[in-house]
Amino acid sequence: MMINLMYLVLTALLALNVSAEVLKAFTLVNQGLIETNTSFAAKNETTYKQFAKQLSDDKAKVQPLYDRAMIAKAKADAMYKEIDDIKAVLVERGGGYVESHGSQSIKAESSIEIGTEYFVAPSGDKMGPKLLNDLKTFETEMLNLVDKDQRDKVRFKMPTDYPKESPKPSWESYYFESVPLIATITELTKFQNDVRNAESEVVKHLFGQIGASDFKFDGLVPIVKSNKAFVLSGQPFEAEVFLGAYSSTQNPVITINGEQQKVERGKAIYKTTTSGQGERTVKGTITLKDPSGKDTSYPFSTNYQVFQGSAVISADKMNVVYVGLENPISVSVPGFAPELVTANVSGGGTWTNKGKGQYIFKPNGSAREVKVTANAKTDGGSKMMGSQTYRVRQVPKPVVYFGTKDGGSMSRGELATVNFVSANLGEGFAFEGLNYTVRKFVFALSPKQATSGGLYQETISGNRLSAGAKSKMASARPGDILIIAEVEAVGPTGVVRMNGTNFTIR
Repeated sequence: MMINLMYLVLTALLALNVSAEVLKAFTLVNQGLIETNTSFAAKNETTYKQFAKQLSDDKAKVQPLYDRAMIAKAKADAMYKEIDDIKAVLVERGGGYVESHGSQSIKAESSIEIGTEYFVAPSGDKMGPKLLNDLKTFETEMLNLVDKDQRDKVRFKMPTDYPKESPKPSWESYYFESVPLIATITELTKFQNDVRNAESEVVKHLFGQIGASDFKFDGLVPIVKSNKAFVLSGQPFEAEVFLGAYSSTQNPVITINGEQQKVERGKAIYKTTTSGQGERTVKGTITLKDPSGKDTSYPFSTNYQVFQGSAVISADKMNVVYVGLENPISVSVPGFAPELVTANVSGGGTWTNKGKGQYIFKPNGSAREVKVTANAKTDGGSKMMGSQTYRVRQVPKPVVYFGTKDGGSMSRGELATVNFVSANLGEGFAFEGLNYTVRKFVFALSPKQATSGGLYQETISGNRLSAGAKSKMASARPGDILIIAEVEAVGPTGVVRMNGTNFTIR
């Protein structure tokens, strides 16, 4: 800062008088600026070393910033060298350096023509406009290495402007026209100082961006996370175990399935009442302000299985399926939704999937036993979960009923109310509601007394008594025997023939 103030003072004195003392002072200021530039370079080199250390620790995060820092270094070095080359040309044109009283000075340090000819004069090199353009380009390129919304935080300014009230007609005239050579050299050294300052500001800012957008957490909690809501025996269990971080001063906003949750110590407890069966999804977002104050949202999603817990109870001696009937069989695997479970049967017959774990098996009687096997879809494929063996049996023959009775005795009054024959399997059979239609039977009435006439017998089609049968029943006497024989009926298993039943009239 003191060197810069001295430079301003000397520039003012220069406008008044160019004395030996003033020229010597410029030499001292120039030397001071050179030392400042050396310090800037050392300071910048320290920052680059710190950058390299951060890069080795976290390449993914630091690399983009480090690359920009290397671009800044390259551009600053190039601009600095360009100015250095200009100084070398001017010193050479000024006769080079000479020793004077133990120190170096430029031989023609008081010349005002050398700088003017090189930068300004129409017949000279006219390097002023080029240097100005290069300084402007350098300034723009350095700023472009900083994010737009952060550029106001980078403090540097290149000498690309000059006072509008100056009588000089151009930037190059203002800085270099009719100026002693030593003052021109000092001015250029000051430009180099501005270059190193710009480099320092940009690189320092880029280094400061490492971790600037990282969230700050002060709490840790262990977390065990598994992607499976259940695990089968024999299947691998896999879980992620890690430390979760949270902020004790800033809770995130957590939304689950469209509803905002209560958050304490960085986490929400989600509870819901389940219903039905199958896979369910929980999804939402966790929103937290980043260090810049911007809301950042992180979506998440997880699944779990809902199943209706139930006991599987079976009577081992009653596992029977019947030939010709549609035997309903339910298949389920606790912990698996119905759509993840399939079943098949080994043995003759038809196997129909009705959906949601419900099947119909109609055996054909070719095997005495069949096996039903349940499989579940797992991450590793299909897994056999168990099986059940069923015995195959024929459907028992129906019981013949005359009216509502299947045999025994019957009063004459009851006889008067009955006019049909039926057949069914009775209430004790597992398949309730199976219907049989009687299509033929033999009706016979055997009198107790021979004087009452001989045996009456008639084959009747359908299930209702004929007029003749009704007439004989009307004349029946106590002790007579009513016989229903050779009954033929049609039911779920086809045509069934039964011996029949008999009654004693009382």
